[in-house]
Amino acid sequence: MNNLQSKQDLLKAFELYNVLIYKYIFVRVGRSREVAQDLAQEIFMKAWQHRDSYDSKKATVKTWLFVIARNQLTDHFRKNKNNPLPLKDDIGEAEVGPDRDLLMETIFLHMKQLDNYDQELITLRFIEDLSIEDVAKIVNKQYTATKISIYRALSKLRNLINETN
Repeated sequence: MNNLQSKQDLLKAFELYNVLIYKYIFVRVGRSREVAQDLAQEIFMKAWQHRDSYDSKKATVKTWLFVIARNQLTDHFRKNKNNPLPLKDDIGEAEVGPDRDLLMETIFLHMKQLDNYDQELITLRFIEDLSIEDVAKIVNKQYTATKISIYRALSKLRNLINETN
């Protein structure tokens, strides 16, 4: 997918990336389903409104959508500084067992202790399974700096988890 000039292009992008965008937002907004759905919808509306600014030479559609998502989240957090979201909400996926659920809950709880940038790096790289190159483009940093930042964020998370065990 190299452009967003027609409604069919946007529909295809939506089909390909809506779940990824939603999951990214869902984790970043404290696992609130309603907020994530609203923000994901706004992201695709902005993508359509600003489709002329997309340049396939600079980024893939997927990366471009994640940049829009990141900016939308920044606006959301700025507007809702004094309105914290609940940490836990139903993910809406099939049960996979109590051990995995407990592990994921532990990770999410400790991630909330990291700064927003570290949370974002871990979410993009490991929850969204994006390449380091894509993460670097989304956060507008060099590849090596992004790789080091991800390593440091993981180290911080690992230390936080080990401190409670």
